[in-house]
This record gives sequence, structure tokens and C-alpha cells, in this order.
Amino acid sequence: NLYDCYLPVVEFMKDEDRRGKEYASSRATLDFPSASADDNRNRRRGLVLAARDEMFAYICNDLIDQNSASVVAKGFDDESFPESGEGTLAMPDKVADGQYRLEYWNTFTGKIMKTLIVTLDRRQRTVPVMSHRVDLALKLKPAEK
Repeated sequence: NLYDCYLPVVEFMKDEDRRGKEYASSRATLDFPSASADDNRNRRRGLVLAARDEMFAYICNDLIDQNSASVVAKGFDDESFPESGEGTLAMPDKVADGQYRLEYWNTFTGKIMKTLIVTLDRRQRTVPVMSHRVDLALKLKPAEK
């Protein structure tokens, strides 16, 4: 029974109505300055699903998705995975300028860990990515007015 494995995803997408929105998917453009470029254990990658006024992202350590050498994570803070350090995620051009609520989600519990208010404009097109070990989900929605 895999039902329990999908509970965090169910929580992440709860109350999301994606009907009628034009989404574009892309690979995430990430920057983690404190991660060594030659440290294969600390490479990150991600996927982004963006519409004009919202964005969903998933960022993971490459160790969890390698053909023959994948490492099974024991939890969100599994110490066998190195810390990413603070980083940034470049917002796709599709996401309009404005003020947004950025949520960081624990992918093992399906709970929000942290929320920030961020502003996107022509000069500021990145959002901060909190340090993590295994993986992280982000949700960007218009800030409440």
C-alpha cells in the first residue's frame, strides 16, 4: 500500500485549482553558492511548473535519482545527504511581477516549514531557497492584499 507515500503530495496540492491556467514546465535554474562545484554528493536539480500568478517547484539532491547509485532517504533531515546551504531559484519569465507568498514544504510530512513574502520585478527575478538536505518543495502564490 503506497497511499502513505503520497500524503505529502496530497497536502501540497490540497485546494489547488489548476483548471483554466496556462502552465509551463521547465528545469529549475538554481544557484547554491556554498556548494562546491566538484562535489558530486551536493549537486541539486529541480523542476518548475509556472503560470502567470503562481509557481510550484521541486528541488532535490542528485543522490536520490541516479540510475545505479541512488540513495534512499530516511527522512527530510537525513544526515547522509549534505546540506545545500542557502540558494536561489530563478523565476520563469511567465510569472508576473508582483508581491507573492513563498512557502517551503517538507516533502516527507506535507507541512509548511517556512513562509516569506517576496517581490518580483524586472530587477529581482530570484527567490531564496532555504538550506536542505534531501529535497524541498516550494509554492509561490499572490500575497494576500
